[in-house]
Amino acid sequence: MDMAKLVGSETGPTLIPTYDWLTFLAEYFTIIKGIKSFEHFYMDSSGSVTIRDNISSAEKSHHIIIKHPHQDHRPAVIDAPGLSCQ
Repeated sequence: MDMAKLVGSETGPTLIPTYDWLTFLAEYFTIIKGIKSFEHFYMDSSGSVTIRDNISSAEKSHHIIIKHPHQDHRPAVIDAPGLSCQ
């Protein structure tokens, strides 16, 4: 059974960091516009993604890899802004 975890304290320290995955991944992959609207997609080992609007529509293929990330490269940590008084 999973338990809730505290991600930060009231005094400010962050216990579980949040990472800027959007900026990090944009350096390595192209965006497929409207990907949430596709019902079927799969990726092969070459970095090509094949998508279909639905099971009976034509397939479209996109090569999405720009470059491979270095093993030691990680996304930047995003500082949580905290709650405002409002």
